[in-house]
Amino acid sequence: MFRTTVPARRLRRNRLARNFAFSLAVAGMGAAGMTALAAPAHAADKNKQGASEGKPQYTKAFVEAYKPLQDVVNKATDAASAEPGRALVQPMVAAIANDDDRMAGGSILLQLGLKLNDKELQQQGLTMQLDSGKVPADKQAVFNYYVGGMAWDKKDYATASKYLGKAYELGYRENDIDWLVGETYFQQNQNAQGLAALKQMEQADEAAGKSLSEKAMRAALKAAYDAKDTAQIADWAAMVAQHYPRPDIWNIALSVVRDSYDLQPDEALDLYRLMRLTGSLKTKQDYVYYVDSADARKLANEVMPVLQEGISKGLLNASDAYVADNLQVAKTNAPSDRSGADQMAKDARTAANGIAARAAGDNYLAIGEPAKAVEMYQLAAQKGGVEADRTQMRIGVAQAQAGNYDAARQSFQQVTGKRQPVAKMWLAYLASKQAPAAAAAPAAAPAQ
Repeated sequence: MFRTTVPARRLRRNRLARNFAFSLAVAGMGAAGMTALAAPAHAADKNKQGASEGKPQYTKAFVEAYKPLQDVVNKATDAASAEPGRALVQPMVAAIANDDDRMAGGSILLQLGLKLNDKELQQQGLTMQLDSGKVPADKQAVFNYYVGGMAWDKKDYATASKYLGKAYELGYRENDIDWLVGETYFQQNQNAQGLAALKQMEQADEAAGKSLSEKAMRAALKAAYDAKDTAQIADWAAMVAQHYPRPDIWNIALSVVRDSYDLQPDEALDLYRLMRLTGSLKTKQDYVYYVDSADARKLANEVMPVLQEGISKGLLNASDAYVADNLQVAKTNAPSDRSGADQMAKDARTAANGIAARAAGDNYLAIGEPAKAVEMYQLAAQKGGVEADRTQMRIGVAQAQAGNYDAARQSFQQVTGKRQPVAKMWLAYLASKQAPAAAAAPAAAPAQ
């Protein structure tokens, strides 16, 4: 199911590091300390002066190996004229003896890589600069992002994970960074590690009043679904629906929950109620399952509008035998169920247990009187003899439909067992009602 409603992971081999013009400025910054050097013969004198001024301290051997490469890079106007620099790379790298050498050496490698359009040299240069510890704090995040992006382009997901994760940790938030971090694990079939990383990122973002991108959350939900990780499926489904509460997202999230847990019809009924409440009944199957779960013989006043809605949307055919039969049963039973609601409630108050009160609550909920339904469900819980989680779940649903969100939240939080995944989705709905309106808008197109 999930693969048909949520696009499969698109690796988008779009060369994450292709927009690399920024690196010219980065390279210039990294090389500035070296371009001021005179001939290698004077390096020692320069370094003595620099030591007292806190400037970079380059070793003599490094300067001697660096200068020829620098000359090639500075004079090169195209890839052909930069090509001789390749032969000078290894001697220069071998001469590196301290972090100042390493920072400058990485910078010149980056510049050479840019002129040659050689991603390997670019990645090596950026990595050397990061390893030097000399990259300014405000540039470290973007350096890590580009090293990770280049590794991603090579499908070196282990390296990509290290650097992209660090970039995120340092505050980088562009170009689907959270999704990329998760995917570096998922592409290695390390779903558990990827989900843990995204969960940690979400917690950090939540503490800062933010959230993961829709793309990252959907990837996490898919990973949990693919792994059949029922301990996390409902959590991620609730998370993406809460933060991006569009009907299409609600349909995906609730459908995943429906397909991932062994819900019996009465357990699934509250899921379909939430689907309808969020406008996410999207297919004929959604409506048929709803009707089957509600049962026209029991909840005629709920089944009838559901069928009529499906017909009006063109998802159900009024002449279909299944639709016509259920609609006829609903129309036959609806009037008496409505007119007899108060008598059911009266009888329930004198009953020996809570079964009659629960039935009265179900009927009130079906006819659109949630406040009275709450009263009956609470009476059922008080009298006993009914399933606690089922009754608590219905109290929450009725409270939510009545607009009493705080009370509903408390009720859903008490639901355990097989109904808990659906309760989590209702909690997400309540949370989404307090989310900024902008959260409901379609997400921006991913960066290319």
